[in-house]
Amino acid sequence: MITYREAKECDYHRINEFHNKLDKPNRSFDLFEWEFLNCPFGKAIYVIAEDGDKIVGTNCVIPIELRDNTGKKVLSGKSEDTLVDPDYRGQNIFNGIYQFLFQCCKEKDIEIIWGFTPAIKPFQKLGFETPFYQYQGLFVLQTWKSFNILSKLNPKNKIMDLLKILSLSIISKFISCFSLFFKRKSIRHKASYKLDVEGINALTTRTKNGFTLSINRNEDYLKWRISENPYYQKIVPFSFYDSSKNLIGYLIFNVTSDGIAYLIDSCFDESIQKKECSEMINFCLHQLNKDKEIVMIRTWFFETTPWNKNEIEIFKASGLFYLKKSVNSIVWKNIGPFNYEASDFQLTRITSQGIN
Repeated sequence: MITYREAKECDYHRINEFHNKLDKPNRSFDLFEWEFLNCPFGKAIYVIAEDGDKIVGTNCVIPIELRDNTGKKVLSGKSEDTLVDPDYRGQNIFNGIYQFLFQCCKEKDIEIIWGFTPAIKPFQKLGFETPFYQYQGLFVLQTWKSFNILSKLNPKNKIMDLLKILSLSIISKFISCFSLFFKRKSIRHKASYKLDVEGINALTTRTKNGFTLSINRNEDYLKWRISENPYYQKIVPFSFYDSSKNLIGYLIFNVTSDGIAYLIDSCFDESIQKKECSEMINFCLHQLNKDKEIVMIRTWFFETTPWNKNEIEIFKASGLFYLKKSVNSIVWKNIGPFNYEASDFQLTRITSQGIN
């Protein structure tokens, strides 16, 4: 008989072993602890399905505090670690875990559950919305190395797939070369190479250009999500200031050992013109290009709010190749008294867990 319950501290090692056996063979307990136990907004609400004393399914939500456009705090839960033992599939365990999880979340005042997944049908059956998809942005600096990295993302790629990836790498390289050669290298605002935690929180609080919900990027959250992220190897931040020393734009990159610079997060003051935003982006691209170990720059795009659509146009104008091919969809479900719209949520790569 399958039973469902909220995990206890004594279960955590068993849970991680379950995932290492079936899904994530290299996840140490330190990585598990950082992701699910150390979030400043609270430990993950973790639900397990058991057959006797055997774990056969898991899912959790990580409490993530959002802010609306009035400054009100909204507690959400980011869905993670969904897994059912293949030997137990077809027994409605996914549904059973979530029904139990919904109740746990309501008891802990979580109002929204959201996350990213390629498997949308099981979530739709549970009443989740799947309103939009995640797309890719690419800026190739080294063509052949980029092709090698991208072609290995899917081991099932056939010859035609590989040719498409090679074409993508060549086209993106051509666009990036054009951008680096012709676009401005200088900017009219002061640039700094630091992670301005106080400035980021102030900027994202006052900037609500087309979205009304955003992650509360306070000091503790940014420390956990970026500075203490064990999956990150080299953080490269850029901060831009006006004449009054107010932060008006920032971009934060994580450079991996294989030479990919992932854009973790970015935001620009809504009073800044598109041309100025593009200058800031181009400045970052020129600086990253100086690092010969960086092979390509990657980011996420979403066609959701006016803010996100505007962001796409700015990055495209700065030389990033916009690849409208998606792997994941966002899933979204209100479980509290208010009906929050997924299209009002500011989406950047910081909404992921930073596991590349």
